[in-house]
Amino acid sequence: MKILLVYKVDADDLGSSGVVQKMYDQNSAIQRAGHDVELAYLRGNKIIIGESVCTIENTHRKYFIKNIHFFQVLARYTQSHRFDIIYIRYPFSNPYFLHWLAQIGKIHPQCKIVIEVPTFPYHKEFDGFGKISLILDWWYRSFLKKYVDRIVLVGQHDELWGIKTIKITNGINVSRKEIIYSERKEGEIRLVAVGNWKSWHGLDRLISGMGQYYLKHPSVRITLDVIGGGSVVQYYKQQVQQLKLEKYVVFHGEVQHDQLDRFFHSADIGIGTLGNHRIGLTEHSPLKHREYCSYGLPFILSAFDKDFQRDLDFVQYHPSDDSPISCELLLDFYDQTSHIQLSIRNYAIQNLSWEKRMDDIMDMVKD
Repeated sequence: MKILLVYKVDADDLGSSGVVQKMYDQNSAIQRAGHDVELAYLRGNKIIIGESVCTIENTHRKYFIKNIHFFQVLARYTQSHRFDIIYIRYPFSNPYFLHWLAQIGKIHPQCKIVIEVPTFPYHKEFDGFGKISLILDWWYRSFLKKYVDRIVLVGQHDELWGIKTIKITNGINVSRKEIIYSERKEGEIRLVAVGNWKSWHGLDRLISGMGQYYLKHPSVRITLDVIGGGSVVQYYKQQVQQLKLEKYVVFHGEVQHDQLDRFFHSADIGIGTLGNHRIGLTEHSPLKHREYCSYGLPFILSAFDKDFQRDLDFVQYHPSDDSPISCELLLDFYDQTSHIQLSIRNYAIQNLSWEKRMDDIMDMVKD
């Protein structure tokens, strides 16, 4: 089958590196399944579709490139290129997006349109200017059922916006990761946390827990490397200063995705998402959990992740509330997860591959 994979994401944006890597992983998985796939995405002021590159001149506003020009260029491209399936990471609905979908239905009625919604509900994730996009989305998404054949949902709804769903969890390309074989340090536990930080990631809970831990003058040193930017990083830094944790918590800012290895390879425990209760989610499927697992790194989390059942020995669940994370529990977890990197890695290989997920989706859509 000939497939167009569409991501309204800027590949040069370090804050979106996780989503960009997912795009490449899905693209590779579809190719390995034997399909002919073209990828559509952004790189700065360039819109890339397959081997075609369109440069948007005389504009400095990313909003117009991502929300208007992107769909206009896609509309021109799909007028002259035929696809069996167009698979779109949901970009929020607006009139330009709907116009493009309507055009596909008119020119290529046999083409199946699939939208992946990576989080639902998502309205609590946005504030400020993002609220305007939400209002537009709320209005225009009611028309999606006229053009969209299926919604791929990282969630539990059988139907969304009047469209049948295919329920999945996120996957990962395990082959591009190298298993961690670093030696543990006597008397020290090294934590790593990666994200484009928002309030619902809940890292403040861990920082609070570390503050309580160090008031007891412990013998085991716990350190935390924080990777990535985001709207709450400054708040986290202030929290670290207030709790006098500057010797133990280091903020590294945004780094290239391929530079994450050195942080993972010097870590003992990964920090998953700890605040999804703040946006009303009781179940989720974060990419970072799959990243940790593919490296062979044990990790902690709070809200339920279906791919990581509570009885697995390399995950530790904490309460889905605002209580500080217990560092004493982390000490126990550390002791229980020695020399299990290979079994964690094997779990990722057996359970988290994108190949099976994407091939099943394509088969279900065509049927």
